[in-house]
Amino acid sequence: MKACFCLCLFSLFLRYNKDAMIVSRIYPITDIRPSTKRAIREGQMEAGRVWNTCCAIHREARKAETKWPNRGDLQVATKGGFAIHSQSVQMVAHAFLANIDTTQQLRKTHPQMGMRYPWKEKRFYPLMWPAQAVHVEATRIVLPMGRGRKSLVIPRPEGFPDDPGGVKVCWNGAGYDLHVAIEAPDEAQSQATSGVHATVDLGEIHQVAIATNTGKALVVSGRGIRSVKRYRNVSLGQVLRLRSRCKKGSQRYKRLGWTISRIMHRTLRQVRDLRHKGTRKAIGFCVENHVSSIYVGDPDGVRKRPCGRKHNQRMSQWEYGKDMEYLDYKSRKAGMECFSGTERGTSSHCPGEGNLQPLSFMRPSSPSQGTGVGLQEVRVPGAPRCGGRREHAPSGLRREDRVPLEDHVSTSWHYPGDQTAPAERPS
Repeated sequence: MKACFCLCLFSLFLRYNKDAMIVSRIYPITDIRPSTKRAIREGQMEAGRVWNTCCAIHREARKAETKWPNRGDLQVATKGGFAIHSQSVQMVAHAFLANIDTTQQLRKTHPQMGMRYPWKEKRFYPLMWPAQAVHVEATRIVLPMGRGRKSLVIPRPEGFPDDPGGVKVCWNGAGYDLHVAIEAPDEAQSQATSGVHATVDLGEIHQVAIATNTGKALVVSGRGIRSVKRYRNVSLGQVLRLRSRCKKGSQRYKRLGWTISRIMHRTLRQVRDLRHKGTRKAIGFCVENHVSSIYVGDPDGVRKRPCGRKHNQRMSQWEYGKDMEYLDYKSRKAGMECFSGTERGTSSHCPGEGNLQPLSFMRPSSPSQGTGVGLQEVRVPGAPRCGGRREHAPSGLRREDRVPLEDHVSTSWHYPGDQTAPAERPS
């Protein structure tokens, strides 16, 4: 959905900014009148009707084995029949076609997923406006709802851009959010040195473990994210136990439902914030070390291992795809190449000699044992083996000084004799 949003909604924005990178920023909508809430709800129901119309037209074309409708056909079919802005109707049709294209690609590349073309009817769908339809004033944002209908007037949040690329109004489970497309702010560019590479190992306890082929490494802790999720799971369990004793549809049942929504929305915001901070630390580390390309290992196969009821829950809630997405666009913005691939077999390579070794032989700390390279803390120096690279970090890595860069965000690792070791820990 996010890809469809950026692809369909901001084509006008990109027309004037060919080389710009577009990112979305989320603002909660607060302090709005009940009439505005009703208007948003009714508008989203109309957008849902537009989606259902497009879905029915496409389904009939598939059944009849005729030519599938294109953008022009859907725009003609949906023109003038809905109580929202004409460009909002077009954006829904464009998003529908983007979903069709994505489904076609996944059916070819991942047939095991059994992807279906859009078929389910939607009661609600987000309202969207392109850049030219958004009017930003000093204290408010005016979003048109079509000729003869009252526009939506929303208080302007703090930090809202003067020239947004486009706007989408979404329901988050406890209220409305304003998703705004903006041009990504300028960031420090990596003074990339040819031959300097970094590999990233994503994890559930440690969000990111990153190492370069020049002997530098960084571990970003993910325990803050684990703590938030643990709180969410315990809180939801308590509320759901209470709601299980209520009659469905009663006032208490509804109040507990709102409590669940508030818990989910708050924790989702907290997790998203920590993920952005953690990946930002990793990219900042790459910029400081003049990295030219980043390899991110895909840990998809880890979820398929049965690890018990509790750990299976942690694995199912691990959003490693978000980490890969954040690392990808942040690295491209910093001028670095980012690509991904399987991690299969990378832990069996000895980082000192490059030979395949049983994992039990990769733990000795003395050169007289095992591989003879004096390995300590194997997994971090072994990370540069990901992606099939022959460069390796020097042996003898030790967790000498653990310097927290930010609470629940990152931890620094370094090598003995490193001239760039961090300062002493403050007392």
